[in-house]
Amino acid sequence: MGKKIKIALYQGRSGLGLPEDIITKIQDAQPDILCLPEYFMVHPEQQTILTSADKHNQYLYYLKSLSLKLRCAIIGATLLKRGINGYNNTCYFISDGEVKGYYEKIHPYKNEGQGKVIPGYEYKVIRYGKFRIGLLICADVLFPWSFANIRGLRPDFIVVPTSSPYRPYEPIRKKHSRDQRIFVEGARKAGCPVIKVSSVGKIANKKVQGRSLVATLDGIIFRVSPRDELKTVFKIINLEL
Repeated sequence: MGKKIKIALYQGRSGLGLPEDIITKIQDAQPDILCLPEYFMVHPEQQTILTSADKHNQYLYYLKSLSLKLRCAIIGATLLKRGINGYNNTCYFISDGEVKGYYEKIHPYKNEGQGKVIPGYEYKVIRYGKFRIGLLICADVLFPWSFANIRGLRPDFIVVPTSSPYRPYEPIRKKHSRDQRIFVEGARKAGCPVIKVSSVGKIANKKVQGRSLVATLDGIIFRVSPRDELKTVFKIINLEL
């Protein structure tokens, strides 16, 4: 019999935390894991993501407290962590109010944080009960070897916190073609499902769109409709692996 896991996906506005109605929905649904978008804690009116690093510990405390309140693990809501040579875009895995593991984005955009966000160096999976969870962040998926490398770590599924630039005039067929090329092919390269969770609204004063989805080796099993790309979306995904 396959392993089963219940995952909550929240496509929401950054910098505002989880609204109370969403907290209630999550508590009612009782998922195993909540997935949040990239830079979820960055306020939309901040002029640069770099200033969010000053509140790293405060944001991490919020996420730890949230995992206790929701009684589930949390992945995503990536935080900037200041280092000696720059900043790392860090995805934490939090369970029972504690950090159980983390992953640092290996392929930041060249201009991410005015070019001061530096690459991580190690692909990782996080053990959670009987599951092995792979982590990638946003632009990591643009490099096919990311999926090939993580395959060797034998993940059961991969979570990808993302922030997607707003593209108001892009044809739907082009969006769907990109989903197929990146995420379905990525799932096939990695040998497991891929869960992408995106932000809506603004991040550091730049408009983003929600293109959350779940891809398997057979195709897309969930995708936010183009008409909902600017809306908050809460979705429960039941995976049987």
